[in-house]
Amino acid sequence: MTDSSFVLAQQRVAARHRARQAQLAAADKARHRLLPFSLEAASSREGTRPAFRVSQVDAELLDDELVELLRAQVGDALRYFGDGHLQNDWSAEVSLVLRALLFKLTVWDHDATYGAALQNLRYTDARRDGPVLVAPSRLQKSLYGLVTVVGRYAWTKWEDWLLDEDEPRSFLSRWTWRLSTAHSAAALLSFLVFLLHGRYRTLLDRVLRMRLAPPTSQVSREVSFEYLNRQLVWHAFTEFLLFVLPLVGINRWRRWLSRTWRRTKDMIRTDDDGDDASRGELAFLPERTCAICYQDQNEDPTTAMMMAAPSGVVGSAQTDVTNPYETIPCSCVYCFVCLATRLEREEGEGWTCLRCGEHVKECRPWSGDVLVRKPSLATKTVAFSNEGNSHNMSFFQFTQGTESRTRPSDSSPLLGRYRAVPPPRGSDRLLAGEGRGSVHVGYGALIAAALDGDDDEDDEDDGRRNGRWFRDLWVAPRQSAVKRAVDRWWRLYGLVVVLPAVLVVGWCAIPLPQYPLHGTEPEPPDKSPGHGAARVRLNFWFFLFVYYGFYSLTALVWITKVFNLYSLNWWPRSLGFPLTLSLIGALSLAVPIPVYFGRETRFLTEHNTAWIAWTFVVMALPVAMALAILMSNERHVGVRRHSLSETQRIFTSSWWSSEPDQRRRRDDGAAVAALTAAVASAPSVTAVTASAAVRGGGGRSGRRGVGWQPASFVRFLWLCVALFIGLLAYVLGEAYAEIYLRTLPHNSLETVVYVYGWVATVHLLDALTGWTLGIREGERVGSYPLSWVFKLYFTLTYQTYVRALYARLRSPSQFMVLQLLSSTSLVVLTPLSMTRLCHRLLVVTGLNGQSYGSYQKVQARNVFIRFLAENGSMATFLGSVAVLHYGSNRHVYPYFALDDAEGPYDLELTLWASSVTWACELVASLAVRALIRICFRVDVAMEGRQDLVVWPELLPTCVTVALHVLQNMMFSIIRLQF
Repeated sequence: MTDSSFVLAQQRVAARHRARQAQLAAADKARHRLLPFSLEAASSREGTRPAFRVSQVDAELLDDELVELLRAQVGDALRYFGDGHLQNDWSAEVSLVLRALLFKLTVWDHDATYGAALQNLRYTDARRDGPVLVAPSRLQKSLYGLVTVVGRYAWTKWEDWLLDEDEPRSFLSRWTWRLSTAHSAAALLSFLVFLLHGRYRTLLDRVLRMRLAPPTSQVSREVSFEYLNRQLVWHAFTEFLLFVLPLVGINRWRRWLSRTWRRTKDMIRTDDDGDDASRGELAFLPERTCAICYQDQNEDPTTAMMMAAPSGVVGSAQTDVTNPYETIPCSCVYCFVCLATRLEREEGEGWTCLRCGEHVKECRPWSGDVLVRKPSLATKTVAFSNEGNSHNMSFFQFTQGTESRTRPSDSSPLLGRYRAVPPPRGSDRLLAGEGRGSVHVGYGALIAAALDGDDDEDDEDDGRRNGRWFRDLWVAPRQSAVKRAVDRWWRLYGLVVVLPAVLVVGWCAIPLPQYPLHGTEPEPPDKSPGHGAARVRLNFWFFLFVYYGFYSLTALVWITKVFNLYSLNWWPRSLGFPLTLSLIGALSLAVPIPVYFGRETRFLTEHNTAWIAWTFVVMALPVAMALAILMSNERHVGVRRHSLSETQRIFTSSWWSSEPDQRRRRDDGAAVAALTAAVASAPSVTAVTASAAVRGGGGRSGRRGVGWQPASFVRFLWLCVALFIGLLAYVLGEAYAEIYLRTLPHNSLETVVYVYGWVATVHLLDALTGWTLGIREGERVGSYPLSWVFKLYFTLTYQTYVRALYARLRSPSQFMVLQLLSSTSLVVLTPLSMTRLCHRLLVVTGLNGQSYGSYQKVQARNVFIRFLAENGSMATFLGSVAVLHYGSNRHVYPYFALDDAEGPYDLELTLWASSVTWACELVASLAVRALIRICFRVDVAMEGRQDLVVWPELLPTCVTVALHVLQNMMFSIIRLQF
């Protein structure tokens, strides 16, 4: 083959190959061209924005589900109105309103439904071509809303009308069916075209030329997470509400709203409805049926059930009354379990009877046809009123001197164990003193539960009960009254924190008559700059009888309350408490008068320390009188006791020293050894006294008298020691404050040294007082309530001086340093001190002998007391600073005036920084209480309230102590010049 023939052959092969390629391309193009070109050309408008069919269908499904969800929620809300018929009768109207609202909020405002927005789609006007999508016109959106909202409602009502017709109209029904069928066929055809091209999702969209398209050219098939994030936020908010609602008592508010609504309906009823006003919602039930059981099984009573009630066919064996109890006062009969459950669920606020609509708080066994009396004592109150004999139960251990309910004789060593205002004879109330010595966790809860209602007080009318409120809470506290007072946290803090603060602020705000200073009278140098130089002269008589009189009265009431906790009268029985208190009060006001008139002694009236020292002398008078009464009745030391019983003599030294005047000689060594072993577990003071007596008797052959020292007298001496330590704490506090104020100004380091030096001093004195008082019987005084009160006294004393220090801080950094150290020590050290390791270390070193449960109880009590002291002292400080700065006594209290424009101390800084400090203290206190509850399962607030209920005398004593200590702070900074 020549070269030319080879070239020709190659050309023929290439031509055949080109022809075959052209044929294949034409066949492929013909295969894809199934519809006319005009329909295919319409798809060219999409450009680079493909309309995903799945997204458009999902958007429609989401919109339908949203409407159904909202309609279900509205239906559930309407179920409780109109006997439950509104949900069915007005379902079409509800759908109309919901669709109209959704259309306005979605398509009309944003050109997209919620489902379309979730799929990143938006309605556009398909009539306009171009790279930029155009929003639908108002006419298009109006027609869209008219058809989807009003059209659907009209078609639904039309079909319902046809179905409700008694005589069906064949012509209208036939044409309605034909229109519905034609619309369904057209919608099916349109949907098939949509699946092919993906442009118009529904028949209405195709008619109005509205289509869903992505708003941007960069199309992504990812779903927007905006609504998902919103849903998560709402879920979190809902869970938070479910957590908070039980804390705010939503059931109580619901009951209050329901009662208010019921009373409103009763007020607007006409006279014709008077018969129905006294009927409950289930008044149609027969007597044998328990209305509560019936309501639990039939949530929505229907008209058919009400019509069937007279025939007696309503109910079943499951709803018959079991163990019948009748309500008070309407006497409607229910099952006991059902009625008790409903009353307990209402938490003492009463329940509305389902038969008659009465307000029920109590129930009693059904008497049937038996005629019985109607005394209130025969009733039985479920969960809120006490049994008639419940107060006779006692959980306390035996305490010497309480074996009889009669008054002890004068020769008894426990003379004076009465209250300042003794309870009426025949009252079987459990005394707070009987609980002395118990600090076990949960012990007070049993007592509080057993004494929930103390007496038949619930049987009294409201007026009499309100009249006894003051006596039952302040004069002669009762557990039932105190329990009601501290049952709510706002009542507790209102009494212990707010009340003393308000009284002190009001006391220091009393306008004192003021006169200008004499021009020739120089200010003594020893009184400045500690509390500021005196600016005015005061009226001595007004100060003495009004200002100091209230201060002295508070001090006497405080010492009286301490003796009440100790269960000892300090006044002579022949004079009585009111007369003795009046005499001491008159003496406290009379002694300063000659001091004021004396030329050589008048300067004492201008010294705060002199007034405070005289106040403590007045407070010491009750202690001295009590000691004199004990000694006059030979309660201290004597050589011969002629009226001791065998039981009393076991606890005296005469038993062991074998004095010649004892009735029976104990010469038998075995008997003495047995008794010695028996007393080995007795209180330490008695054991020490007995051992000393034995040693004294064995060392001398001569029969000399041995002192008789009963445990009650030794306890009183220890109480005197505790009171002296409290006086010492206040004197040291005055010295600390004077030293600090005379060396102003200070930097942050000096401030911290002063504050924590004072903290260490107060804690040492507090520990010494706590050891002196003890919390169990046999530990010196052995009084848990007294240790409670003195703990509050020392904590408040420490807090008041720290608050007074805030008035002389010059910068926020000083506030910050103090608060950082205080909050850190509270949050960190307090939980650590409650651990078993810390308790074990204290036990090993001999610093604590309590069980771990008792130790936790005491530590929780201390946190509760600190919380009260911090809030009370800070509230008093802020209130007094504001009142004294803007009030008429600003010149009497120059320390709190803060009105020197050129001085380094500013009122705005003091109030702002103190408020921030208070907020930080609240957060720290709540945090440490939460840590204690989580780590140790101890509720600090519950433990504190429990103590106040178990020992009801604690509440008025704590209020008096807080008032007295806060008054000390204000009295120590007043500038006196008469």
